[in-house]
Amino acid sequence: MTALINVAIVEDDGECSTLIASYLQKYAKGKELTISSSAYANGSLFLSQYKPIYDIVLLDIQLPSMSGLEVADRLRQIDEKVIIVFITNMRQLALEGYRVNAIDFVVKPVQFERFSIMMDKAMRIISSIDKKPIMIHSAYGEMRVDASDIFYVEVYSHHIIYPKETVNRGEPSPRSKRNSPPSNSPAAPVPFWSISHTSNP
Repeated sequence: MTALINVAIVEDDGECSTLIASYLQKYAKGKELTISSSAYANGSLFLSQYKPIYDIVLLDIQLPSMSGLEVADRLRQIDEKVIIVFITNMRQLALEGYRVNAIDFVVKPVQFERFSIMMDKAMRIISSIDKKPIMIHSAYGEMRVDASDIFYVEVYSHHIIYPKETVNRGEPSPRSKRNSPPSNSPAAPVPFWSISHTSNP
C-alpha cells in the first residue's frame, strides 16, 4: 500500500499523545507505509476542525468537557466511514464504544505490541475499501459519504437529493427518514443520505 494514511489523535495527555505518534511512525516504518498524524487536546477542537481526510481516529475516552464517547457520537453523525479506535485506561468504558462502530480499543499504558495488532486490523479495513470521500452540505451540517455510494442526484422541491445505499446494518440514516420526500413522491426509489436546500432559481 503506497497511499498516505491520515490519523487523528484526540488525547489530552501530552505524553500519551506523543507516544502514540511515535508508535505510528514505528509501525509505518516496519510496514513500509506513510502515516501522517495530527494531535488534538480535546474533542471540541477536533470536531470543530474536522475534515474527511482521516482514515483512523484514535480517541481517548476520558477527555475534558466532552467525553470520547460523546465525541464519537457526534463524529458518527457526520462521518460513518472513518475508523474509530478508543484509547483508555478503563476497559469497561471502551466496550461501550461498539455502539458507534469502533473497531477496537487499546488500554493504557499503551504497549507497542498491542498497538500494532490494532493497526493491523485497521489497515486490513482500509485496504478493503475503495474510498472516494466527499462532503455533502445538508440542513444539519456537513456529512461525509463515499462517491461510490451515490447512485444519482435529483432535484426535488428546490432540494438536492442524494439517493445511496443503506447504511447502519441496512437502515437508512435517521436524518434521511425525517427529511425524505412524501411517500407519494415518485422520487423515492432508495433510502436518502442527505438533502441540501438550494435557493430558488
